[in-house]
Amino acid sequence: MTDMFTTTTRAALACCICLFATTLAAPGAHATEGADGTAISFTPAADLFTRYELRRNYAPDVGADRIAYRTRFGAHSSTLQLTPCIGASVHFQLQAAGYWNVGGDTLVDASLGLHEGYLRVNFGDELSLQIGRMELVYGDHLVMGNVGWHPVGRSYDAARLRWQREGTGYIDVFGALLHEREFLATERLTNPNAFPGDLYLVGLYAGIGEAIKHGWDLDLYLLTRIAPDLNDRGAGGVPTRPAVANLTAGVRFKGSAGIFDWRFEGGIQAGRTIEIVPTEAFAFHDEVELGLTTNSGNFRGALGVFYASGDDPDTADRNEAWDQLYPTAHKFMGQMDIIGARSNVYGSMLRLRGKPCEHLALSLDAMPFFTEESFVDPATGDDQNFLGVEVDAGALWTFAPKLRLRAGYGFFIFDDAISSDVAHFFELEFGFRL
Repeated sequence: MTDMFTTTTRAALACCICLFATTLAAPGAHATEGADGTAISFTPAADLFTRYELRRNYAPDVGADRIAYRTRFGAHSSTLQLTPCIGASVHFQLQAAGYWNVGGDTLVDASLGLHEGYLRVNFGDELSLQIGRMELVYGDHLVMGNVGWHPVGRSYDAARLRWQREGTGYIDVFGALLHEREFLATERLTNPNAFPGDLYLVGLYAGIGEAIKHGWDLDLYLLTRIAPDLNDRGAGGVPTRPAVANLTAGVRFKGSAGIFDWRFEGGIQAGRTIEIVPTEAFAFHDEVELGLTTNSGNFRGALGVFYASGDDPDTADRNEAWDQLYPTAHKFMGQMDIIGARSNVYGSMLRLRGKPCEHLALSLDAMPFFTEESFVDPATGDDQNFLGVEVDAGALWTFAPKLRLRAGYGFFIFDDAISSDVAHFFELEFGFRL
């Protein structure tokens, strides 16, 4: 099955490349004819970067440096009207990504994969169906993000139905297959911690802020992960773990009034944990940020606080740790990725953004981090909650249309109970986006 799947995927990639190349080579405005004579145009897209990274004094890359890369290219098609009320379009992005590690002595090229590849069908002006491989990005990436900073990024095999009305908002209903047990044996060879069964993500996400005031975001969402019965085929079909579901309900509100702006997002989780031995779950999180932007728009300062519950060790029959789901955590929990997942953590943040000239943007973030559930200082035996302080500085220079040069530096001062060393991080990225 796996060999057939790999062969089919390669064939599909080859067809996409041929179609893309043929379309771009066509005369005129890169157009071809549909079956009904309607012209179809393709718009090329690309996203490439090379980034040097240097880490000092913190795991998992103690004293390490490496070079990351991403090469994405693809195309969006215009809508082909199949009937007066039904139209269809396609989108695909091929990708080779990772870290420099293949030299001429290996005679091996980087693997080419499909980051996105989906069909969109429009039913009139307000209803559409999207099916295939796609990114699922919502809000500020706090619960659902594409992890765009990472070379590979995140996308899903999914289907999504969207109702959208201009000036009102949208409602999405989607389902994604996160893990397929059919490929369990192969996957666990490289990832022993892979989930041992089918796992689905089903969601309802509504953005209705425009119906209240232009420029405001008000999002309501319900996200559910579902794991059907896990049957041990060698035990007479008796489930080794019953079906479990974990529900996340949340709200996001973002807006501005004059020079002031605000952002709030919070949610609760209930149900049962997605584990071999599930337990009852009840967790919550919230984040609040208040900002001020100068009249010129060239400077913004913001203060905020955040909280994500942790698991109380005294309640063995219940898990209170917030599960961050699928965010771009790098965006909120520090550029150094020392804290990691948004769970059992709280703290505050200072964010400064400046634009001294049209093509240069500067940033500075400072964040102290604490754990909700304390840990023991091995030197004193006392309970501790303070983890440390991270400071991140960045600069983005768009020196030519679609070309960028980005630099970042961060340092993390740990609590003495964790480490006496100061961690350092530096990155320098050259990128192009079409």
